[in-house]
Amino acid sequence: MRQILVKNSFGHKRGTRWRGHEVQRIEAFTDAVFAFAITLLAVSLEVPRSFNELLESMKGFVGFGFTFSFLFFIWYQHYDFFRRYGIDDRTIILLNGMFLLAVMFFIFPLKFMSYLIVTMVFNFTDENMHRIMSIRQVPQLLSLYMFGLSLLMLSFTLMYRHALKYRLHLELNDEETDIALRRYCSYLFSVPLLMMGVILYLLLPQNNTALIPLIALPLVIMNRWLKRKKIKVNWLMPHASEISNESNNEIVA
Repeated sequence: MRQILVKNSFGHKRGTRWRGHEVQRIEAFTDAVFAFAITLLAVSLEVPRSFNELLESMKGFVGFGFTFSFLFFIWYQHYDFFRRYGIDDRTIILLNGMFLLAVMFFIFPLKFMSYLIVTMVFNFTDENMHRIMSIRQVPQLLSLYMFGLSLLMLSFTLMYRHALKYRLHLELNDEETDIALRRYCSYLFSVPLLMMGVILYLLLPQNNTALIPLIALPLVIMNRWLKRKKIKVNWLMPHASEISNESNNEIVA
């Protein structure tokens, strides 16, 4: 699918230049891992043998659709990064490995959260909820969810920082530099807020954790703030690094 999107210039915007015109081996490996993650999402969905089982399966498909949509969004962010910068050096390979590890970690709490929400919407009873988990385990579940999300944000933070570090070699124009910088800042600010939520869930008593999900509000405000063109965040720009001619092929495939 990635090859088809590349061929049709899917996602390309005026004023920017794509540097990744071919699907690299690191991207092919990433797609294989995403395919495995999707398999893990759908592995519990069995072919129904009666109409009642079909209805139950469709309830489970709602949760699968939610997790698949989020997984596709993460995949598209990865696709967009490699199209814009086409970097394939050792640092990006390591960071991509960290990204894939975060995906595989995050998929399990994400799937469980989706299953829990679907159960609450379609089949909510005290007995069913106690069978799935106790109320005392909710903070632990949310801490796992936030930790997995923070790992994803951290991997994107480091990848965009690496791209900005070599912006001179990549010949990023002003618009491309601005896009990369704002995305870098968005991911950068998200990590400590998410980790703060993890720490609070683990340390605070259960009856004091109800307001912790509101930590998402500063993330929304921050992202809207970063999208405003008049906001300058150049003070967070990583120092540009020069590379030797022998290393050119390592930076851009």
